[in-house]
Amino acid sequence: PYVSGFADVLAALQLGLVGGSVFTVVTLLHTSIQERLSSGPSGKLAPILSAFCMYLACQCFAGIL
Repeated sequence: PYVSGFADVLAALQLGLVGGSVFTVVTLLHTSIQERLSSGPSGKLAPILSAFCMYLACQCFAGIL
């Protein structure tokens, strides 16, 4: 309904606010994980490990929905 324009304005705003909030939280988590991993001896694996952790987090979030 959002793409075809059948949703009302309040529902579209609610979707935008929730999406923006989730994006902000996920960005902060990703940055935190990447900084912690890159500061230790596993600095070479930091991008791979943080991407894997974020993949798992997104899968859990999709399961909640």
